Amino acid sequence: MGRDHHLRCALRRRGTLLCILVVVAVVLPGPAAALAARLYVAVGDSVGAGFGATSGQSYFNLYCGYLKSAAGGSLVDQCVNESVVGLTSQSALDGGTIQKVVNDIDGSTDTPVITVVLGGNDLLGSPGCQPITGASCNFIHNMRTILDELETALATHPGPHVIQWLEYYNP
Repeated sequence: MGRDHHLRCALRRRGTLLCILVVVAVVLPGPAAALAARLYVAVGDSVGAGFGATSGQSYFNLYCGYLKSAAGGSLVDQCVNESVVGLTSQSALDGGTIQKVVNDIDGSTDTPVITVVLGGNDLLGSPGCQPITGASCNFIHNMRTILDELETALATHPGPHVIQWLEYYNP
């Protein structure tokens, strides 16, 4: 009886230890698991967020599909859209959206393509931004700051990289 009891206790302890190790392995993945391989990141306003587009048919979705395809050179494995309806160049900087993009870049092994579509809300809703290049409009300064932050984050990755600042259409 004593020997069976010790054997059962030892097996119970080993089983408990094994369960703990499995839980830790599942809950705490290694650093390599957290990295996205090749990432396309988009940041923008309602146009970037796909406002008004048919589900799955926004420029982000279509461009992501292209960049993943053989026709697009299979440049990326994953796509992230950090666009927010109503975003301005200032709110992108102040509200942490650009920092999210930098974090996305830092969390990938490479980020060959970034698209930015900002400026429409600056033009339409920011005082002194008509024209958007006017001296009292912060858009050009914000644009340079955004580009500097993205380029600094990309400098730690293998290249080449492209940051595409998209223009608005004129219906």
